[in-house]
Amino acid sequence: TRKIAVLAADGVDGTGTRRLVEVLRDQGAIPEVLAPVDGTVTTSNDADLDVDRAIATVSSVLYDAVVIPAGEESVRTILADGSMVNFVAEAAKHAKAVGAFGNGVEVLHKAGLAVPDVVADEVAVNAGMVVTTAGDNSLPDEFLTAFVSEVGKHRAWERDTKVIRA
Repeated sequence: TRKIAVLAADGVDGTGTRRLVEVLRDQGAIPEVLAPVDGTVTTSNDADLDVDRAIATVSSVLYDAVVIPAGEESVRTILADGSMVNFVAEAAKHAKAVGAFGNGVEVLHKAGLAVPDVVADEVAVNAGMVVTTAGDNSLPDEFLTAFVSEVGKHRAWERDTKVIRA
């Protein structure tokens, strides 16, 4: 069983995030939604999404992987929160699987990570990092399959972590 941190804030892509969480649970993982505060966040389609923990109360070392969902407002909030960006950088530094979809990929860039190039809405995988530009309720099955596979490897030892500032 792997613990997966799913970073979210108000405006997160609710459809994609719920689908991701469901797939991870079906595979025996323990996904936890981490947000700026406990309680709930409001998704981009105005539904509530339960938050498992406030980001200030946890550390990346407690998780086996991290994923950043799409959602314009959510991503903007995460980008402005140094502890959330640092959480991503630390997870990558520890060679953990890292995923992002839609504009969630912007967080990986802000964390200073070498993000694999992705064409249109395809899925790119490199050294334990899985990304797609698809988002806003259009998360592809290929992303889910690739992310589950990378999480299953436990660590991405081939990742050059010397260049990651964390």
